[in-house]
Amino acid sequence: MYEEYLSDFRAGNSHKWNYESTLVFNAYGPSKSFLNSYMVDLAEKVKSKGVMVNAFNPGWVKTEMGGEGALLTVEEGVKTAEFLDGFKEFNTGKWYEDNKIIDF
Repeated sequence: MYEEYLSDFRAGNSHKWNYESTLVFNAYGPSKSFLNSYMVDLAEKVKSKGVMVNAFNPGWVKTEMGGEGALLTVEEGVKTAEFLDGFKEFNTGKWYEDNKIIDF
């Protein structure tokens, strides 16, 4: 199954695979939960040093991984990263999408 996925990925057909369609991706949800928890813990540990730690969803971006069927250009996908880079106030341990804090 892994070789089939790699073959599809290299051919630009990875869009036909999703985390629900195969056992290969069953770790997707738990891994996202772990990363969210780790981000919040790290943010708490370094905030006294003035370091902000946040995460964001760039959306489905037309990259090698996202494929040609993705909805956003790379330029559109980086908008939230640029938004976070321009923060004037200290805000840490949050998850962003479309320049807004979202619950996770």
